[in-house]
Amino acid sequence: LRSPLPPGLMWRYANHAVTVLGSVLETHTGVPFERAVDELVLAPLGMKDTGFQPGWGSEGRTAQGYLRKKHRRDPVPWREISIPPAGSAVTSGS
Repeated sequence: LRSPLPPGLMWRYANHAVTVLGSVLETHTGVPFERAVDELVLAPLGMKDTGFQPGWGSEGRTAQGYLRKKHRRDPVPWREISIPPAGSAVTSGS
């Protein structure tokens, strides 16, 4: 996206950088991003209940998100982001 403003006057968010980083990781390791993250980061940290699909983990103990509406809270369904490095990770609260 091109901005009519000079650099530094406006902040914009984009997932492009993390997507490129995920591609570099896949190229460097020769395995899919999700597997590389699991083997290089999550497993060494003992994060058995963290991954990139709902229900991931030894007991499917991933956290459930909720949306608060006045005096109630409604469960929010998991929504996949099509580019895993840009999101879609799920984990447990413990």
